[in-house]
Amino acid sequence: MDLIQTGSTQIFGKFILWGIIILLIFGILRFGIPYLIKKQKRLVYLKQILLISELTVWIFYLCWFILLFLKSDSFFAIVIFTILLFVLYVLGRLWLIDLIAGIIFRSGGQVKKGDYFEKNENKGIVEKLGSRFLVLENIDGNMVHIPYHTITSSIFRKNESIDQKSGYSFDMELKNTGNLEKLKSDIRRSIISLPWSSIHKSPVITLFDQTPEKYILKVTVFAIDKVFATKIKTHIIKQFSSN
Repeated sequence: MDLIQTGSTQIFGKFILWGIIILLIFGILRFGIPYLIKKQKRLVYLKQILLISELTVWIFYLCWFILLFLKSDSFFAIVIFTILLFVLYVLGRLWLIDLIAGIIFRSGGQVKKGDYFEKNENKGIVEKLGSRFLVLENIDGNMVHIPYHTITSSIFRKNESIDQKSGYSFDMELKNTGNLEKLKSDIRRSIISLPWSSIHKSPVITLFDQTPEKYILKVTVFAIDKVFATKIKTHIIKQFSSN
């Protein structure tokens, strides 16, 4: 395929064709890499490399075709070039700014998954460092998407990540009702309904000891932030000790 052919119709056709080819190639790579690479650190690194490579290819692609349109003398080519400049401006405002800010923010290693993050009214546990957005799970259990350019242009606060795997454990002494599974189910449902509990990790409730009069249960909860763990404990003990 002759990329330097300067006819306006041919240039526009090749612009569309090569754009589709680039989209397909990087779409396949983004979809396939998680299945090929299992180690999380290596996967994150390769995703960063892929993102930078894709950005570089798109910049080269656009610059190349802009030059070809400029070399064309037809009015049609000038119109297409003007439209391209407008599209680039819109993409730059809506997409490219956050993409570049995201690369800079993630490369700094300031925040990682599991950290408690706070910026203005948005605060919660970091669930994902996406390509354009930082995703938080807030106190209500909702996912909040924060554009990277709003983070890099202002002050934010974060605490060290909590131990998501171990959670927070405590013991409960409850009356032996004769129906342990129902009691465990009621406790689990009550914990999940609290606004301070993670919606991604279910509480773990096990029988530690049992007598004819009482159960001793070990309860492990996963809060959206470690400061809420004792609040969950206090609420659950108060609710079920009074039953």
